[in-house]
Amino acid sequence: MFWETNRQALLQAKPSQQALQTALEKVAPTSDIELIATEDEDYTLLYRGVPLHAVSGALKEAREISGAQCRPGLGRVHLVLGIGLGYLMEAVYRQSPGNIVVYEPDAALLRFVLDNVDLTEYLASGRITLATSPGELLETLHPLMAGEDPLDILITQGYAVLLAPNIPPLMEQLFALADERLRDYRTGKHFHLQWIRQFFQNLPYFPQTIPFEALADRFPNRPALIVGRGPSLDGALEAIRYHAGSMVLIAAGGALHRLNDAGIIPDFAVFYDANGMREQLHGLPDSFLSQITFLVNAFTEPCCFIAPSQNKVLFFPQNGEALAEWLKDCQSFGETTPLDKPLLLEGGGTVSLVALQAALAMRCNPIALVGQDLAFPGNRVYAGGIPLTTDEQGRMALPQSETLYTAPEALTTVTGQSGEPLPALKAYAGFIRHFERIAAAHPETRLLNASLGGAKLNGYALTSIEKLAKDFPRIEKTAFPPLLESTTGQATLSFSALALRTGLTRLKDTLQQAIRLHMEILENHTDNSPARRELFEFLNAHPLVSHCLMFEMMDTQRQYDPNAASPEAIARNRQLLRQNTQQCLNLLQNQLLPWVLEAEQQLTTGNYAHSPLPGSR
Repeated sequence: MFWETNRQALLQAKPSQQALQTALEKVAPTSDIELIATEDEDYTLLYRGVPLHAVSGALKEAREISGAQCRPGLGRVHLVLGIGLGYLMEAVYRQSPGNIVVYEPDAALLRFVLDNVDLTEYLASGRITLATSPGELLETLHPLMAGEDPLDILITQGYAVLLAPNIPPLMEQLFALADERLRDYRTGKHFHLQWIRQFFQNLPYFPQTIPFEALADRFPNRPALIVGRGPSLDGALEAIRYHAGSMVLIAAGGALHRLNDAGIIPDFAVFYDANGMREQLHGLPDSFLSQITFLVNAFTEPCCFIAPSQNKVLFFPQNGEALAEWLKDCQSFGETTPLDKPLLLEGGGTVSLVALQAALAMRCNPIALVGQDLAFPGNRVYAGGIPLTTDEQGRMALPQSETLYTAPEALTTVTGQSGEPLPALKAYAGFIRHFERIAAAHPETRLLNASLGGAKLNGYALTSIEKLAKDFPRIEKTAFPPLLESTTGQATLSFSALALRTGLTRLKDTLQQAIRLHMEILENHTDNSPARRELFEFLNAHPLVSHCLMFEMMDTQRQYDPNAASPEAIARNRQLLRQNTQQCLNLLQNQLLPWVLEAEQQLTTGNYAHSPLPGSR
């Protein structure tokens, strides 16, 4: 009856749900169901002997659950377990402007409801996403969850009975995801302005770099070895050196010292983190570095752009989409080869995941990991025998040195390759899930784990470097096709200094306009003033400025009460908006605009740092 209208409403609002709709079209609606009137003269469903809504009143129950468990907010995510007749989803929809994810693992029941209940108003809003499996649910929630406490979980008593066997493992997965996203949020909030500042510090060097897309499909079906600095690297160095010519070597920057000591020159080195890059490069000879192509995060420390190398290839982490888009748009201001969006690589919090994404983008196959222990077997932290040491709070606290950047980090245990518990950083559990998700998404690629003794990685076959190398004859190192020569005969992909200067000049004007709008709001502050509406439209039209102000705006959204009715609640909202406007103005005037002006001057004069690295020789 309502299938087609519901389907079209959801598809138009959420094209990403096409696969779900295609699957549901093949599902026959269940007949094991009975519609029953409640005491309040609305309805519940009796399914497998369980009433999915309260027989005393379905709508009343939904409103009570929503009122008690749904915290309204623009930035919140509300997870409704079980669709039922849509009462609970509707109550949450009316109460909060946030995103709503409805988890209904019974496809036949979901098809029955979409056939028989008109949900078009909600599905067409773009705020509703449906999920039918735990994997689908986690993938849906991952990008939506950001903040200290972003998720509400709501369920009727009937669904609590129906889903009882599935709830404990589901809650375990949800808590793990929430913990991972909380760390991501705190990391992002802590480093956000440092990343943006370092982007503008690095920008004068971009004309000397190659966009990552120049590497796409570069080495199809050539084996790759991703080298981390975990304890397993020590036992593999001899085999790596002997077989280095047989495979593409991609090293995390932290592994370079061990590789240099062993006389191994990797083809690529990846530099990803906001801090610690000076330590990774400290004391490495220019003659060693100049033979390596650097894959450099646009947000990392400027020393990575200053250091000698064979080439430098620029990439963006997945949280850099706004800046990547701005850089792409800058190309239209100069006479240069148009760029597609510079490739975004999923960092997942660790450089080794960037290296894996790079190998996949270059279409290497198979891809093996070594030194990716993601645990501390034998209480060793890194290659070179660095032991695990802890502080009085039980956190890993290694002594800092010229070649090792450290900060206290929380510990936990992970499962080893033989099922044994291994000490590890708490963050490593999230890294493991990222590695496993990537494996599930790339069944066409043979993924191997030569990090023997480390954490178990589902989707990666255990092997050794010696065993892996038997599949590939040892050859003398041959030069890769020069990166500065196009494989298609077209013009070399590059960033234009002229285009970047023009882009910075326009960005300077945009920031000055944003400053003017914020000052107008402060001078004549009302909730619905023309200046506030103009600022809202301005931020929608300038995603780079919105990105820079992101965490200030997110914090405001989470505290703002869209249902405020009392004079006190309305006054709190107004005070919150005023404080947020002042914070954004300070950020624009005192940080963002000066960074842009400095980058513009450096690109114009060519006067930027080329100082030697500490300990370089």
